[in-house]
Amino acid sequence: MEIEQVYTRLPYTPTKTQIRILDVIFRTHERHIYSLIEAANGVGKTTCLATAAALLAKQGVRTTIFCMTYKQISRVINELKKIDADIKAVVIGSHNALCCSDNSVTPRTICRIRSLRFSCAYGKPSADYLPWLLDSDELVRESRAKGVCAYEAAWQSVNNAQIILATQAYLLYDNSWKKISRFVDNSFLLVDECHNLIHSGVSVFSFTLDFESPICKRVLQTLMSRTRWSKRKLLEKLGEEESFLKNTEQEIMALIDSKNNYLLWKIINEYSQIKLLWETNYDRLFIRQKQCEGYLGYPEESLNQRFRAFCGGVLVSATPGSIETYKRIVHDTPLYVEKLPAPYTKDQLKVFILNDFSTRYKERTPQNYIKVCERIFKLLSKTGNLGVYFPSYEYLNKIAATIAERYPTIPFIVHSASLIELNHYGNRAMLSVQGGREGEGSEIPGGLDMVLVVGLALPFPKSLLVAREKMYRGLGISNPDEPAYISWATQKAVQAIGRVIRGPNDRGIGILMDRRFEYHRVLKSLPSWFQSYIWRSADFEQLMGLLEV
Repeated sequence: MEIEQVYTRLPYTPTKTQIRILDVIFRTHERHIYSLIEAANGVGKTTCLATAAALLAKQGVRTTIFCMTYKQISRVINELKKIDADIKAVVIGSHNALCCSDNSVTPRTICRIRSLRFSCAYGKPSADYLPWLLDSDELVRESRAKGVCAYEAAWQSVNNAQIILATQAYLLYDNSWKKISRFVDNSFLLVDECHNLIHSGVSVFSFTLDFESPICKRVLQTLMSRTRWSKRKLLEKLGEEESFLKNTEQEIMALIDSKNNYLLWKIINEYSQIKLLWETNYDRLFIRQKQCEGYLGYPEESLNQRFRAFCGGVLVSATPGSIETYKRIVHDTPLYVEKLPAPYTKDQLKVFILNDFSTRYKERTPQNYIKVCERIFKLLSKTGNLGVYFPSYEYLNKIAATIAERYPTIPFIVHSASLIELNHYGNRAMLSVQGGREGEGSEIPGGLDMVLVVGLALPFPKSLLVAREKMYRGLGISNPDEPAYISWATQKAVQAIGRVIRGPNDRGIGILMDRRFEYHRVLKSLPSWFQSYIWRSADFEQLMGLLEV
């Protein structure tokens, strides 16, 4: 397809960067290869994916689009509506994501128990009910109004869809892939925010070990008996899944009869979490601070098998990570890489590295936590809204406890486990976690003027970091730590700083507070567009002076 043909079909005038992205997508499809596009926040990557999918559909090409969240899928749907209101695009999801119940007719999430689905008030839709161009919320509302199951409506429409939209879970996880794979064979693949494929693929699941269900509590006793498990050893201890399922379903049936919908909802969620121990593909399980965390060492290998199902595709991200990783994923298929410049001037985004601090474990002392708190309040006096992103939930909790103890008069609002708000002389500080829900893809109300990234957040347990580095060294990679884990740590830092500049007219300041960001191998792993916005390294007092200018 000649790129000039695109102009006459679009409801908007594309920028030069968007034209280049569209060109790469169409050329990639023509050549049946894979392409990786690195482009900064705010250039319209999502608009380009929707545009390309709609135009390819006009040529009879089926496209499968994977996004990280249903919120991001909604953005694609909204763009598709502007481009072609008649496009046959369908959003698919799990029973939980597309559950129509609001607890008034049927207990919510009852459909997650196979033997209980027959009792759901929402039945299968008629053959003529085709939920095109509805995001997950719209599909649930419309299906509920019609008295039919949104999950069944979406999945019965997949065969006739020109564009299939799903979360990346359907590309990453075994059971989800088995469900979708028969519909996407030989379609063209588009992956938005592709950097999540490795981090989410390695960090398979995490849940809190706090259960109401007597059956789940018995599983908890086994889990808590060790701090680390292999999947094989754990399943030997737990026994057959069928026995667990049978006992849990009996427990749930008793709750349905008791009409205790809250407890029913909670125990069904517990049941779904415990099922992950049998059904999810993971190598190691870690029990830390009442959290159960499952990790897969090398998602590159399973992704490589899944990418073979497609006729080619394009992966896009502002922070894609190591190119070596994507070469491993696509394996025998050529990979074209396009790195696009950012649309901001150097005055719009200024990034500083603080070289007098580190979050290495040996430096995580009470004195260091106090120093972080003091710096937060000093920076807050220089700006309107400040975003602060920490390397872990544990670190966030330590800072929150230190602030509560040392600054008891400061207004302190806990919005969630991953978002805390401070108010100080009319200015706000939003405290969150790198790579968490508020650290990527979400908008802070009122926007941010400055972002402080506290620490280089190495993403995986140390034993897994070593194993992944060994794997890449075995492939002949000269800098194996960069594709193994460093690029995924810097990706989270850049995504956090991306919260400060969301469009071509924004401006803001980013601060990387860890001397390790100065290391050559760390700097090299930063996206090329981002490196040009690093002004200088400084200690904190020098930075405060620079902010006065």
